[in-house]
Amino acid sequence: MPIIQFFCVILIVTLTIYTYGTFLTLKIINDNILYKVSLSTIFGGIVISLIILIINFFSPFNKFIGNTFLFVSIIYFLIIFFREKKKIKLIKSILIIASISSLLLLYENINRPDAGLYHIPYIQIIHENKILLGISNIHFRFGHVSIIQYLSAAYNNSFMPIETLSVPLSVMMSSFYLLLISYLYKNKNFKQKDFFIFLITIYTFYSFNRFSAFGNDSLSHMFFFLFLIKIFDLNLNNIDAENLGNLSIISTFAFLQKTFMIFLLVIVFYFYLKSNVKKFKFLVNYKFLISFIFLSLWFLKNIFITGCILYPISNSCFTSFVQTDIETTQQVAENSEAWAKDWSNSDNSVKIVDYNKNFNWIYTWSNNHLIKIIKKLFPYILLFLIFYLFCLYNFKNQKNRIEISRNIHFITLICLFLSLVWLLKFPLYRYGQSFLSGFLICLIFLLFAKTIKLEKIKKNVSFFLVITILLVTSKNILRIYDNYDYKNIWPNIYTLSELKVDNYKKDLNSINKDNKFIYFYSNGDECLYNKSPCSNYKFNNISKKKKYGYEIFFKTKN
Repeated sequence: MPIIQFFCVILIVTLTIYTYGTFLTLKIINDNILYKVSLSTIFGGIVISLIILIINFFSPFNKFIGNTFLFVSIIYFLIIFFREKKKIKLIKSILIIASISSLLLLYENINRPDAGLYHIPYIQIIHENKILLGISNIHFRFGHVSIIQYLSAAYNNSFMPIETLSVPLSVMMSSFYLLLISYLYKNKNFKQKDFFIFLITIYTFYSFNRFSAFGNDSLSHMFFFLFLIKIFDLNLNNIDAENLGNLSIISTFAFLQKTFMIFLLVIVFYFYLKSNVKKFKFLVNYKFLISFIFLSLWFLKNIFITGCILYPISNSCFTSFVQTDIETTQQVAENSEAWAKDWSNSDNSVKIVDYNKNFNWIYTWSNNHLIKIIKKLFPYILLFLIFYLFCLYNFKNQKNRIEISRNIHFITLICLFLSLVWLLKFPLYRYGQSFLSGFLICLIFLLFAKTIKLEKIKKNVSFFLVITILLVTSKNILRIYDNYDYKNIWPNIYTLSELKVDNYKKDLNSINKDNKFIYFYSNGDECLYNKSPCSNYKFNNISKKKKYGYEIFFKTKN
C-alpha cells in the first residue's frame, strides 16, 4: 500500500509538470507523442520554477497557495486530456516517466551533504517566508541556491507528504532519459544526429543513474546536453526565431541552476546578433521574453538575498545596500575557487589567497582530483573503444562518405572552450562533467563518422542501448532490494541518517539579539527541513529589521 501511494504521488506530480510545460510546446508538430510529452515535462519544470519565483517575491509558497497550484494544474490537465486525440499514448508516456522516477527515488537518499546544508533548508524558507533580504548573511550558500530549489518547493500542499519536494528533480531527469530515447526511435533512418544523441544517452545513463548524486549539478548538465542537441538541429546560416527561443529557454534555465552556465547565454546572444536583431523577431518571440523576465527576476532575487547580481562576484555587488557583506563575498569567492582546485588535499604551505594564483594548485589537483576524473571517464572511454573496434571489424569496408555536419565542429569548439575555462577556474568534476564529456563525445563522434558508415550500425546501437538500460534498471532494483528493510520509502528530509528511526524533526537553538529572534542554529549540523530560517553557522553580529513588509538580515560591527 505505501508503494502504491508513493507511485500515485509521483504520477500526479508528473502530469502536473507536463501540464505546465505545454505552454512552451504549443507550436511543436510531431507525431511522436513520447517526444512531445517528455519535452513538455522538461519545459514544465521551467514554467513552474518561474511561477514559484514570482510568488515568493510577495508571499511564502504555503499550503493554501500549494493547494490552489495543484488544483489548477489538475483541471488544466483534464482539459488537455479531453482535447488530445492520442489519449492512450499520452497516459502511457506519463506513466513511463512516473515509473522511471519511482525507480530512481524509491528507498533513496537525498544529495549529501549539500541537500542538508542549503537545498532543503532553502526550500523550507520558500514554504514559510516570502523572500528574505540578506539571508545569505546567516549562510553564504543561500547566496548561490539553484532554481531547482524553487521547483522543488512547488508541492507544498495538504494532500501530499512534504517529502514530495524530492519528486520534481527525479521527474525532470526521467523525462530527459525518455526524451533521448524518443529522439533515437522517432526516425527510421539512423543519421549523424542520432549517433550524437546515442553517445549522450549512454553517458547520461552511465553517469546520472543515482538520485542521491543529482544535487543541483546533474540537471544543469542535462540542460547543457539538451542545448547541444538543439544546436545540432540548427541551420547555422539561417537560425529561425523558434529555435532561438528554445535555446533561450534552455540556456536560461541551465544558468539559473549553475552560474558557470552563463556561457550558454553568451552563445545564444551571439546567435541573436547574427540572425535576428535586424528583423526584430526576438521582440515577438514569447520564449525570448519569458527568458528575459526570468533572468531579470533572478538577478533581482540575487540582489535581495546577497546585495549582488551574481554572487559571489564582488564586482557585481551594491556596497550601499545594508544586506551586502562585501568582505565575506570576496572570501567566499576565493575559498570556493580554492576548494574546487583541491585545497582540501593541499599541505596548507601556501595561503588560500595565493593558492589560486600562478598555478600553485596544479600539483595538488593533478595528484588527487585529476586521478578521480580519469577514473570517472575511463569506463565510458573503454566502453566505446570496444564498441568502435567491434564496428570497425564488422564494417571495415564501409566508410562514411557523407559530409560531416559542421554543427559538430561548432559543438566541439564550445565544449573545448568551456573545458578550458573549467580547468583554469573551477576544475571540480561535478562542475564541469558535461563540458568534459561533451568534448569527449564529440571526439568519439568524429572518430566513428570518419571511419565507419553510421547508418549501418543502427542494430548494434539499439542492442548496446538496450543492454545499458537493463544494467541501469537492474542496479536500481538491487538498490531498492538492499534498502527495503531499513530505509524510508521517501528520502529522509529531517536527517542525513539513512535509517527510518532517525527521520524526525529535530530541536534547534534560536539565535536572539536584543530579545528578538534572528534565526535558528543547528549546532554545527545540517539544518535540513526542521525549522527556518536555519544555519549551521553561529554569528553574534547578525541583526534583523523589517521594512516595507520584508525582513532584512544584515551584519553589524562588533
